[in-house]
Amino acid sequence: MKDKFIRLAIKSLNKILSKVSIKPLDEQLYSLYHKFIFSCLNKDFQKSDKKYLRLIIKEKNEKEKIPFIFWIMWWQGIESAPKLVKNNIIRLQNMVGKENVVVITKKNYKKFTQISGNIEEKLKSNKISFTHWSDIVRFNLLRDNGGYWIDSTLILSNLFFRQFIQKNRLEDFISICMQQREYHYVSLGKWQSWFLGGKSNSNLFEYMCLFYDTYFESHDIVIDYFLTDDAMAHFFYKNKQIFNNYQNRCKGNWHPYLFAFKLGSKDYGEILHKFDSNLWFSCQKTTYKFNRRLLKDSDNLITDLLKNIDL
Repeated sequence: MKDKFIRLAIKSLNKILSKVSIKPLDEQLYSLYHKFIFSCLNKDFQKSDKKYLRLIIKEKNEKEKIPFIFWIMWWQGIESAPKLVKNNIIRLQNMVGKENVVVITKKNYKKFTQISGNIEEKLKSNKISFTHWSDIVRFNLLRDNGGYWIDSTLILSNLFFRQFIQKNRLEDFISICMQQREYHYVSLGKWQSWFLGGKSNSNLFEYMCLFYDTYFESHDIVIDYFLTDDAMAHFFYKNKQIFNNYQNRCKGNWHPYLFAFKLGSKDYGEILHKFDSNLWFSCQKTTYKFNRRLLKDSDNLITDLLKNIDL
């Protein structure tokens, strides 16, 4: 009952804040809102921190590279995925090699990682949404194997691989760190859970898996939709040196939502040129839940993205 009340309070506050548009007041209010969420999670953070301190984390070989393996998930199986997702997977396979892409489904995930029985039972009983299950799976996969998590709706250009992924192969953790401060979110835009990379047993991946196990030992519901970002924010606050080093590597003037905002654009040639030639546009988060009316026009960005691709 207490968790349901907290979740309702957090939802209500977020709804109220979304209607505030008085700067800098709204930024201050969002800061207080995030502090309130942290206070609600304080006991879970304390328990996780104590367990984390007892972990023996393997020393990393500085010359060891992030494994060149790309994890992408479509739970029901690729055959049931929307056309946009299928095309994204084929694009990724064409760029990095089919052998380096693993499509995670409900049938094969246990081959690559083991998630606690307690969490799996809460998924089966609908106490954990599929959104949060996806978060749990990605961090467990990365902790156990390393590599890169790519959301199924993410489109990457060759430039992104050459100038960002290859450049950062020796780092423990990488993501997209926005230049602009996105104060509406606890992450402030400093990472994106739709693209994560790193070595196995990375400090962050270890902590996140430990946090999920700890949290769901005491809770049957997720009190905040952005629970994953809450835990990441806490980890980075407690490990500021790791966070500062990460920001120095990954911060840039990224524009990852250009495609999403321009799916109906007829000037998609110019958009695709930016995507192919400018690093800050080379990583695009799209959606398969677009307005189907856009498909009536055979000459726009979304219809180009949905064209048949051969392996």
